[in-house]
Amino acid sequence: LVRDDSVPWVRRLLALIRGIDPGAMQGHYGAESSQTLINSKYVPQHEERSFRIWVPIERDGLLAMVDGLPAISRLTEAERSDVLADAGLIYDSASTGNELLLPYQLKCVRAHVDHDELTHPIKPTDDALIIPL
Repeated sequence: LVRDDSVPWVRRLLALIRGIDPGAMQGHYGAESSQTLINSKYVPQHEERSFRIWVPIERDGLLAMVDGLPAISRLTEAERSDVLADAGLIYDSASTGNELLLPYQLKCVRAHVDHDELTHPIKPTDDALIIPL
């Protein structure tokens, strides 16, 4: 499950946050690990499906999320107040009076392990997933 930055108001919010902390909210949180598994010689077949998930968030929730970021907590009270006001303006400009929806991408992978490969010696330098039998 990774954040989807394709929605304009989300990109504006990220730009605001990254203006304070350029490294904030940049990870894919393990999304590459499924690619490592898929590229393994032990997984000759796999299936993938992706789903977009929308998580509702109200203005107070968005401001609490921004306020909870480590870089924001290190700001002076005046700077913190300005950032939260800017985040509130982003919310207000995107909202029609209702809650906003935060987009995420859910990637599902089903891998089919080739058990014939598992009967051969596994080299310690192999980057594949090792499952003890």
